[in-house]
Amino acid sequence: MKQLIYPKSRIPLCILAGMMMLLPTLLYARNMGDGARERPAPVLMGKGFAVMQDEYRLVKIIVTEKEVEGEGVGRLRGMLFLEGEKYSLDVEKTGDGEFSGKVLLQKEGREEVGDISLQVKEIGERRKEKVITGKLVLEGESYRLYLLSPGRRGEGKRRMRKGGECYE
Repeated sequence: MKQLIYPKSRIPLCILAGMMMLLPTLLYARNMGDGARERPAPVLMGKGFAVMQDEYRLVKIIVTEKEVEGEGVGRLRGMLFLEGEKYSLDVEKTGDGEFSGKVLLQKEGREEVGDISLQVKEIGERRKEKVITGKLVLEGESYRLYLLSPGRRGEGKRRMRKGGECYE
């Protein structure tokens, strides 16, 4: 049986051809994240209740800072979910932990349907929890808002020792 012997000059050509075939794939994988939309970190986020007299409704609020094209300035925009209804928020920070703004209906060309004001407070001595309270006026009805802001991952995990003592 005859053994195949490659001349020394073909081996580098084979390696070069293989690299040329891999290069577009590597470049695509490297640049794949450039066109993807990045989600901005939330400035304010919470889930809780909207209370009107003896009725309550589930509510979720997410507010992020979005850069306005051409101006280079960040604006606070958000979403309000009130038991299946989805609203947009155009919010501004009015003080330390205080926000206020407009509630816009997304269905009909961002029509203004109400106002919102929120206050963020930290409660607790040892482990601080963020509590969001506020007022929502939506289509003539006034609600009091009581929301809890989720903690960061890994925060507040406790481990038990054999003796039953807790440590963080």
